[in-house]
Amino acid sequence: MVEFKTRYDSKTLGKLTEVQVSSSSKLTKGFVWFFMIMGALLLLFAYDDYKSGESYYMSLGIAIFSICFGIAFPSFMKGAMRRAQDRQNASSTTVGDDTEMLFKFDKERMFIYVTKGEKFRSAIDTDYDYIFKVYEDNDAFILYISKLECYILNKSDLVSGTFDEFYEILTTKVSPDKIERKLTPQ
Repeated sequence: MVEFKTRYDSKTLGKLTEVQVSSSSKLTKGFVWFFMIMGALLLLFAYDDYKSGESYYMSLGIAIFSICFGIAFPSFMKGAMRRAQDRQNASSTTVGDDTEMLFKFDKERMFIYVTKGEKFRSAIDTDYDYIFKVYEDNDAFILYISKLECYILNKSDLVSGTFDEFYEILTTKVSPDKIERKLTPQ
């Protein structure tokens, strides 16, 4: 049996924001290139207007704004995602330093126990069909149960079993196309 014991707090959920930012990098790069190309084209129009003696300030201003926005867009996206996660954390009654989650994985079933102080207890006993997708990087496993809901298992929170045992359970119970690994050599 493999067990992870973790806190369900804003620090743990910050890992989710990191993964979302990295998974949206293709889209972000696309927007950066769009604004850069648009800015370059507008610079050409501004230069053409300058050579013809027309007012080129409008084209020049929009071109500079477009290039600057393209450069700042990745930081803007990262900040927007963090703010959205912070708002979601603030609205949840279960997110807090005193919320603990215990995940147990055996060969047939998965168990999730959540406690918050003395007043809140929840237990889930389910098949592995419950898992929509698994994402793994060097620091954590993220178990998606839908496109919008997930559990974060920090590797440092492993209390029983090994990562190899856990990965063996996942690969035998979850379809390979639902497992994504982004491990970087250390």
